[in-house]
Amino acid sequence: MTSDNNDILLLVKGQSPQANLDALLDDLKPLKILDLYTLRMRLTGQAVNMLHKGSRDELAPLAAILSRHQITNWMVAQREPVELGSPDTIHRTAQGLVFTQDGHEHLLSKNSEPLIVLVDITAQVVERIIKRSQVQYAYTGGVHTDQNHDDLRREIFRQQPRIALAWGGTPQQPDHLLYLSAWDIPPEILGDKARPSRKWNLFEFLEVVCQLCPKHHLDTNFGIGFLPDYRVFPCDAADHSGINKNLATLARYTTLLLDMAQDNLQRQHTTAGAAQQATNTVISLATAFQLSGVSPGQSQQKPPTPQKAPRPSLPAPPSPRMLTGLSLHFNGWRLLANLGAVALFFFVEVNHKAAGSFYHYGFSTGLAPLGVSGLCLWNALFFWRLRQHIKNTATSKARSAAMGMVELYGKAKRQYALVSPNTLQPCVYYSLKRYRRTHKDHWRLTSITTSDTVPFILEDDTGRISVNPHGATFRLKNSHSSSDLTSANEKWVEEVIYENSMVYVLGFASTAHKHQSSLGQRVAEKLRELKGNREQMMTYDRDSDGHVSSAEWDEARSDMEQQALHEKLQQGQDRSNEQLVLSAPPQKDLPFIIAETESEASLVSHYSWQVPLLLIAGLAAFAWAIKAGVTYFHLI
Repeated sequence: MTSDNNDILLLVKGQSPQANLDALLDDLKPLKILDLYTLRMRLTGQAVNMLHKGSRDELAPLAAILSRHQITNWMVAQREPVELGSPDTIHRTAQGLVFTQDGHEHLLSKNSEPLIVLVDITAQVVERIIKRSQVQYAYTGGVHTDQNHDDLRREIFRQQPRIALAWGGTPQQPDHLLYLSAWDIPPEILGDKARPSRKWNLFEFLEVVCQLCPKHHLDTNFGIGFLPDYRVFPCDAADHSGINKNLATLARYTTLLLDMAQDNLQRQHTTAGAAQQATNTVISLATAFQLSGVSPGQSQQKPPTPQKAPRPSLPAPPSPRMLTGLSLHFNGWRLLANLGAVALFFFVEVNHKAAGSFYHYGFSTGLAPLGVSGLCLWNALFFWRLRQHIKNTATSKARSAAMGMVELYGKAKRQYALVSPNTLQPCVYYSLKRYRRTHKDHWRLTSITTSDTVPFILEDDTGRISVNPHGATFRLKNSHSSSDLTSANEKWVEEVIYENSMVYVLGFASTAHKHQSSLGQRVAEKLRELKGNREQMMTYDRDSDGHVSSAEWDEARSDMEQQALHEKLQQGQDRSNEQLVLSAPPQKDLPFIIAETESEASLVSHYSWQVPLLLIAGLAAFAWAIKAGVTYFHLI
């Protein structure tokens, strides 16, 4: 039974993390199907990933863009999985291997071009590969994680290997579908290569099949790619429930591979003539997999794009900052608010009568609404000033940024090997809040772990500039909540700025405090170098007597002073803005904002709607206070 038209999968062949995907992401961004970070993650890797899900009409423009950028892709409608049955017997003949199943014989000959799916049915290898890839990408920012096929096969055979075989007929309906385990391989068909180990015999059997059928397609990516509907479950050999789940997933995955091959053939039919279509329908499975999943008319011979060299490993980040206990509530502006709340609590608890009188007279005289009015108007003024700072500060470029208050917009890059603790993804900032359930079933904040001590790089089309996020006000898009890390009584909320996210920063630019030698130290160093180079030293021997006199030495000193002064001045002129650091302004009333936003306009609009609401609330409270005061004091 085929899924409906709204359940089409758009699949892509993962690219190397070093592949230049920026142009593709720029073309995909207007479609607004996913955020750029998620798109980049689903386009990279060594396996097939699901990029999006929907109807063919929705996916067609997306597939066209992928094809234009020579990204192999498939559009597949999910259907009921094929049935994989184990053979009753296997024996060799002069024609090849004969599998007997339910009285039917299935011949695998040298002319067959089978699809071979090799898996570890316990998914232990899959879990290890995914963790290894996450660590490599997280700590280097771009390591090619392709696994050597021979090494991967050996790892699979160290666990619980299984083989799915499909050949003959068409990808949609193969003539032969089989499922093999180590117990299905009779040692006698391997001859002198047979061993007492069943796993070894299955390994040798796979070699026999590959040698018998040179035009085979071997897939070892089961469970590695991002395919939410094809999940595998790490388990051990004794976990029969987990193994059965993975067997069902294997059947669905094999069906998916067959449908991908069918999609390739259908695209070939579009470009082939009517007379050729009948021939194309019998293209073998292995041949179908060799066809590139690109749109009709696209060139199949485009040379591969050279890959970038892997980025060197990044240094370990500084320790994160953790707030616990009183520091959660008595920090900055929270100090005054919480002290006031504590004082009010004790005042109410100690003297209920006085508290009642305070409440009564506070509202009847208009003092309480007057305080609310002042608070609302003060906040309205704060957000208005903040909005004006954002509007009136011109957006600079990294290369031309001047010292003082600046505004920049660019791509966030890691300066250290920072990884989000919950989602385990490369990021430039995270904040992890831990909540504990109280006896009244409320969530109470118990700790905050933040990476605001870890600088990062902001990169635009002109250059790069360092950002020290400590003390910034953050506006983030990505937030993840998890309540099952330790127990049902704990909840974690993680806010993250992932690497390569577009970030807006309004802050204070100043030079990095790096140690620089004084002019005298530079001169002394140059004189030491001069003394160590006799050939250069003798250029000051004007009278050619073989040694440098005091007058000649004074001339050398003067030259070294001139060179040191020139280098110091030149260094000041050629200062790179990588020496500039964006950080919190020295004046407390100036803003420091780091926002993950599409543009400055969206940030301005966010603050704009708060100002009129606060003004209305403040004026309403002020009117209430005036009315209450006039009534209480009988002014009219």
